[in-house]
Amino acid sequence: MKIARFAIAFLGVLAAARGAHAGAREEAAAKSALKSAHAQHAGKHYARALQILSRAETACEPDQCSPTTLAMLLRDMGTMQVLSGSEDKARGNFSAAMSFDASIDLDPAYASDDVRRVWNDVKSPGSDQPSGDFDHKPPAAQKQGVPLPVYVEYHGSAHPASVVVRYELNGSYRRLELVRVGSGFGNVIPCGAVKLGAVRYYFQGFDGEGLPILESGDKRHPFSVPVKASIDGPLPHLPNHRAPTTCGEGMVEEEEHAEESTSPQPTTPNASKGFARLWIGLSGSIDFTVVPGGSDVCARDPQGNPIDSNWACTSDTPTQGADFPKDATEAATLVQGQSGKVLSGVQGANVRVKATLDYAVTANLLVGVAIGYVANAYQGSVSPKFAPIHVEAHGAWVFGDEPLAHSGFAPYAEIAGGVAEFDTNLTITAEQSTYAGSRPVQAWHVGGPGFVALEGGLRYAFSQRAAFLLGARATLAFGIGVFPAFGPDATLAFGF
Repeated sequence: MKIARFAIAFLGVLAAARGAHAGAREEAAAKSALKSAHAQHAGKHYARALQILSRAETACEPDQCSPTTLAMLLRDMGTMQVLSGSEDKARGNFSAAMSFDASIDLDPAYASDDVRRVWNDVKSPGSDQPSGDFDHKPPAAQKQGVPLPVYVEYHGSAHPASVVVRYELNGSYRRLELVRVGSGFGNVIPCGAVKLGAVRYYFQGFDGEGLPILESGDKRHPFSVPVKASIDGPLPHLPNHRAPTTCGEGMVEEEEHAEESTSPQPTTPNASKGFARLWIGLSGSIDFTVVPGGSDVCARDPQGNPIDSNWACTSDTPTQGADFPKDATEAATLVQGQSGKVLSGVQGANVRVKATLDYAVTANLLVGVAIGYVANAYQGSVSPKFAPIHVEAHGAWVFGDEPLAHSGFAPYAEIAGGVAEFDTNLTITAEQSTYAGSRPVQAWHVGGPGFVALEGGLRYAFSQRAAFLLGARATLAFGIGVFPAFGPDATLAFGF
């Protein structure tokens, strides 16, 4: 029996020694990773530094490193994320670092103004609250995992049809409708968003058409409420309502599921109208193309067809736009080798004026059509041609957080397809046996009518109902002949 007890004790000591050895190894590796991250930071290789720190942090979990070392890893991971532009993820790591070591501060080598700003905001989230159209007093703090009541009042002259709170959850902002509470509006932010660190949120008010007319705070400067494992004093509550104490309590707790759903449907009828749906505009564009080279481009075969299928010629004088040569007799007078020469290169092409009609499927996606007139079109009859019109269907994605719902700049990308006239002309010279010297003529390169196009550019919204778009479009026309085109495209659009 004594031998058995001794064996058990010996095995226990051996296991503890092995655990201590493993922990010491991970602790040393973590400190080495912190030093390596310094070298990567000095070279501005922030992503590489983050990778090194993340591997070390994973190896330290759950308890292979001291709380202080784990806090340092999380702190420096957050630093690299700020420097890489991932501020929301950085906030989570900063908050986790402070939960392991409340006394920790930034590494002085990393303490730039941007990093310090985010760090201080996480450490003291209630120190700099925004202002705006609504009267709102953020709670001093909330207990982790308990829904957070929020309440606002409005005393201005506008008449909001609905008021919403946008709260941060997992790096993005969710939308929750507020309801009438006494003389204001209130609801509870779901407990899933009330995590150790801070809750961030802001408010918007909408008119009867669903357009934003009021706000307090925004995504870049939200309200912040510290979230702690426990708090002193009573829990926050709405006026004349009992304070929620656990998940599932609150005024509209079912909104948590609606907000966390992957469905793109809005939570209320008014929420679906946060932007103008129907957009009417006027668009103008200029085409450029790369023309193929050729010689004797005005010459014809015995059947009257152009010898070079890429080109057809028209008269420059005296009857501008008439086919040149006008018949077989005139074609016989062209001097071989001197019947028009074209050098390959960039050439101006058509000018297009279009009316546009678009429907906003979401606050980012528009689909629509454009119909317009094509100037500088081919006037002859030798080459196949299309009518001087432009007809297209298109879809555009405007990047950003609901860019159609507010003013300002936003990049966009568009894809289009349809039918249209595509051609370009340039002045060349041709010699005839019946004409002294050379004469000027117009050489035409014709393409289309089918086309596909890609466009990218910037959209500036003057308001939720007016916007100007300026982009660069690349087009490939096909059918009569392949015709690449590129150039600027500008649109002025109005929403209804």
